[in-house]
Amino acid sequence: MIKTKWVLGILTLLSVIVFGIYYKMINEKKTIESISNNNNIVLMGDSIFANDIYVERGESVGDQLQDKHGNVLVVAQDNAIIEDLDYQFNKIPSNLDSKNTKIIVSVGGNDLLNQYIMSDVSKTQHVDTIFNKYTSNLNNLRNNSNCEFILSNIYYPRSPDYIRYYDIIELWNDKLGKYAKNNGLKILNIDDTVDKKHYFTHDIEPSASGSSVIIDNILNL
Repeated sequence: MIKTKWVLGILTLLSVIVFGIYYKMINEKKTIESISNNNNIVLMGDSIFANDIYVERGESVGDQLQDKHGNVLVVAQDNAIIEDLDYQFNKIPSNLDSKNTKIIVSVGGNDLLNQYIMSDVSKTQHVDTIFNKYTSNLNNLRNNSNCEFILSNIYYPRSPDYIRYYDIIELWNDKLGKYAKNNGLKILNIDDTVDKKHYFTHDIEPSASGSSVIIDNILNL
């Protein structure tokens, strides 16, 4: 009886030790993955990522992200629309076509502005048309790439001139969220963090502090 208790005690101790080692390994693995120093980051899309002409040198999203992370390529362009994604995608070197590369896409805002600047914002069918173009283009890119795609939603500019677009932006972000969920994609949610006037410059572009907030969101994905 005593021998049996002794054996059970040894087995229990071994179980605790094994569990402790496993727990430590899992947590160390999570720590390594959360740093993501080995990941390449490609910023694709519009001036939410290509805001260098609106801020001082070194204060743009791309420059600050390069300083904090490294391995950053910006192919995004000011005033870019959905149709520009193919051109930008072709600028990505073939050696970055791997699962270690994260392509973060921010596009659609200029398409919406171009459509609704002279249109009634209550005619939401235009959002459907633009979003269908977005998903068609994105699906094509994903089918021709080994990279992980991450989708940025659209923030709400604090200038009074853009309040009229808020319902359109909300509808777009809802559609984007559903598309991402259905396709197992991550969302870069900047709509609820780039939410103060000083995060913007030239009314609609990310300021230096706005860039910093966007970068924090990216590094915490």
